Amino acid sequence: MEEKRKSEIVLKVELDKNNVPLDIKWKASDSEHKELKDCKSFLVSIWDPFEKNALSIHLWTKAMQVDEMNHLYMQTLMNFTDSFQKATGNPMVKKQLNEFLEKFAKDTAEWARSSGQE
Repeated sequence: MEEKRKSEIVLKVELDKNNVPLDIKWKASDSEHKELKDCKSFLVSIWDPFEKNALSIHLWTKAMQVDEMNHLYMQTLMNFTDSFQKATGNPMVKKQLNEFLEKFAKDTAEWARSSGQE
């Protein structure tokens, strides 16, 4: 019989009166950090096998700056590209998404400069 173990991820979100996140903290049972850690954003996607669709939660605090959001999404998309290629074994996934990400990074940096969001 396969040995099983459980792991837990805890997210705590403090909201203002309009349900906008003010503070986000997290911890994971497998992490070396046992205390809650601060973060400004989290993104969670879960596959529902019965509905056959992705359920997503994307939250960020009021303190999250636009340049941080640009970095967050760029790094998330890069990580997504690696895990998508690893999960499917499809080499075209990584090639095509990396081509998109190069253009995305360039266009986002250009937009940030022109709009004063750097």
